[in-house]
Parts: sequence; C-alpha cells; structure tokens
Amino acid sequence: MTQCKELAFAGFEDLILLPESGAYLEREASYWAANAQLHPTCIVQPRTTEDMSRIVKVLVKTNGLVALRSGGHTQWSEANDIHNGVTIDLGRMTNVTYDANSKLASIQPGPRWGDVYQELLTYGVCVTGGRDGNVGIGGYLTGGGNSYYAGIRGFACDNVANFEVVLADGQIVNANANSNPDLWTALKGGSGNFGIVTRFDMYTFAAKDLWGGIRAATRSEGDRLAQTMVDFTDNNSRNLADAYIINYTFNGSASPDVLVAHVIVDTDGLINASAFDEIQRVPAIMNDVKMRTMANMADSYLLPSGQQQVWFSLTFKNDIKIIKKASEMHDELVDELKSLVPVDNFTTQCLFQPIPTLFAQHSVQRGGNMLGLDDVKENALLWLITGATETPGQQNIMRDKLTAFSATLEKFAKDNGLHVDWQYLNYVDKTQNPLQSYGPDNVDFIRKVAAKYDPAGVFQKKVVTGWKISKVSP
Repeated sequence: MTQCKELAFAGFEDLILLPESGAYLEREASYWAANAQLHPTCIVQPRTTEDMSRIVKVLVKTNGLVALRSGGHTQWSEANDIHNGVTIDLGRMTNVTYDANSKLASIQPGPRWGDVYQELLTYGVCVTGGRDGNVGIGGYLTGGGNSYYAGIRGFACDNVANFEVVLADGQIVNANANSNPDLWTALKGGSGNFGIVTRFDMYTFAAKDLWGGIRAATRSEGDRLAQTMVDFTDNNSRNLADAYIINYTFNGSASPDVLVAHVIVDTDGLINASAFDEIQRVPAIMNDVKMRTMANMADSYLLPSGQQQVWFSLTFKNDIKIIKKASEMHDELVDELKSLVPVDNFTTQCLFQPIPTLFAQHSVQRGGNMLGLDDVKENALLWLITGATETPGQQNIMRDKLTAFSATLEKFAKDNGLHVDWQYLNYVDKTQNPLQSYGPDNVDFIRKVAAKYDPAGVFQKKVVTGWKISKVSP
C-alpha cells in the first residue's frame, strides 16, 4: 500500500491533497521559488499538533520518503518538497496568539512573518522575525533567523522560549530551558534533525513604529557605500537599534544599470538616526525611508515569487576590500549574463550585512544556540549572491556563473586573510555545508541530541527536509 493510501486508511482523507485536485496544484504553485516545486505523490495538511503526531506515526511505518514544508520560501530544490513521496504541508497550522501574563506569542509554523506581525499588532506587541513578509516560520527559526532587531535581541532563534515538537515516534514534547533543554538549544540553528516543530513560543516586546526603508544610489556611489557598511558594522555595538544592508543589484526590467540599493532601519523609530548620517549624504535616486510598522516594512519589499532561484552565501572579515572585490565581480557577472540571458529575464543581488560580535553575545546571554558565532572574535560581514531567472535552462546558466563567483570570491578572501569559516544556513546553496561551519563542538552536540530524540534516525533517512547532521563529516 502506498504512503498516501496508508494515510487515507488511517482516517486522514480530508487532509490529503492528490495531484488531480485544484487544491494540490494551488499549493504547489505557492512555493516561493519555481524550482522548489517537485510534485509529491500527495500532500497531507495537518490542522493540529495531534494530527501531526498521528500522521508521523503512520508515515514512519511506510517505505517512502517524506518532505516537510512550513512557509515554502527556501530557494533550493528538495529543501521543502519531494517528487516520489509525501509532503507534510503545515500551511493549515496558522494560529498566532498572545498571552498577556507570560508575554509570549505562540506561533504555529504555517503563517508567514507578515501575517505574524499584523496579528500581533492587535495586541500591541512584536517579535524578532523575518524581514521579508513572505518568509515562513519553521525554517527561518530553526536556521537561526537574522532580523532588524538582532542588535538588541540577537538572532530570532534566541528569542524562542519554547518549542513544541513532534518526535519521530509521534510523541509530543516541549523543549525549553527547564524541559528537554538540550533539544531547546539544538533547535536554535540545528535545522531538521530532531523532530517537527508545531509551535514556537516567542518572547515579545512592545510594538513601536520603526523608521526605515530602502534607498537606492547609482553604481558610482558603490565604494562610498561600501565604506559606510564597514564603519556601521564596527559601530553597531553603539547603535543597537539600527540595522543596515547594502545590495549591488541588477534588474533589467526596471533599469539598464547596476544600482546600489540599501536598507536603513532604526527599530526605536528615531528619525534620521545618527548611525545613518554618512549614508544619507550619499545622493539617492530613490528614497522610501519613513515611519512605519514592522508589518508594513516586511510587506513593502517582498522578493518576487515564481522564479528560478540560485543563492550562495559566505562570511568575511569586516573589510572594504572584500566588498569592493565582490561588487566589481558583480559588474562583470551582469555583463556576462546580458550576453547569455534576455536582459528582462534575470535579476541579481550581491548583498552585504553586518555580523558584529554583539549578535553572538546576545545569544550566549539567552542560553546559547548552535550557530557557533561566539567563536568568531572579530566583526564580520555576511555576503549573499542571488540570481533569479525565468526558465530552468536560464537557471543552469545562472548556477554555473554563481558557483564560479562564490568559489572565486572565497579564494580571494582566503588569499587576503579575509575569510571567516561560517555560513548562514538560511542563505546557502544546497552544495554548501552550513552545519559543518558551526564548529566541531556544536556538530557533536547536534549529533548527540539527534541520536537521543530520534534514535532510529528517521529524520536522517526518511525525512529529506533540512540540513542533515548525518551528512556532516565526523
């Protein structure tokens, strides 16, 4: 009997979507990246934690493979869907509630961050979450979660007080500082190695309007903006409420030239915060910086969906030389792509953001996580290169180009003493190895916790979603 028939036989007929149904097609089409859609044998959509527990008990006994989908925003193929197998789609588990006594927000894995911010506004509170409103909950939080609030609160995973988890045997447990504390720590960056998180209980803070948005400058201002990124990163510990991103980007359907988009945010709502003085002296050809809610900020700059995506990410020492090198390489990349792909069929981003040591200090103070950034003793820069195209053939071209780009930039960094051996799990390509970059102690910890809570290795052998500790060298 197939997996889908076993689920139906167990009483889940009303939760199963089959390939011939419109609902199935709609869910597959709702993946953010077109290349993420793999068309499973069926989709099963639990409504409750109890549904999830019973579904896991059924699927563990079947022969096929299983994928897990939260928001469906991860960009690489096989991250959140499967071809021959069952996809557990958490899209019907969308509850977002707030407890005024504990001051915790309880968030199921099915909504997007834009939905979460909007719902929590009704209670006058906010949480540390994603910056793009379309990003999902589960992968973001178990992968670390960088945010505009990191300077004050650390990574988003450090703001999870409790995880409700369905283990491989169907058991429902809570993981927090007092109950299953090893699982609580491991889930903070440890990806899909332990169970299925069905609820995240997160610390909240008073929602206040922030001041921020996107500016854009011409490419000729790129070196000047690169220096402001280095300076901002070194001064971030004195400007905890502020966040900054710079992005050398090309979008042929909007402009024939590479532009330098940059995001500035003061989460305390301080207009013209002094941390951005030099940045705002750079002439802008577009400026959308204003007072707004976090919900508005998250939903104002959504990355376009339905395209073929390729992403690579690395980390470097906070030095202008690496930004200038990457931006020059990006100029060359765009020129090459223009001769290979129609100009209005591709977009690129070459993006830098601060990873100051203070982020890890927050993590340690909040109980620790798996990311290993507490071993990085110097301020760093997180780099991301993305390429979006319209067709699979164009994506093959983009993949070849970005693979070479990442390798060349990494070699330049190593040759110049600028390389930092750490990768941000939520940005990397499937050919990279983020868990390995967490360091041997954290790798060993993840391995031990996975073996303790999943002794049969179900999440290593059967559930394909997430980054697997079994694939990391001992």
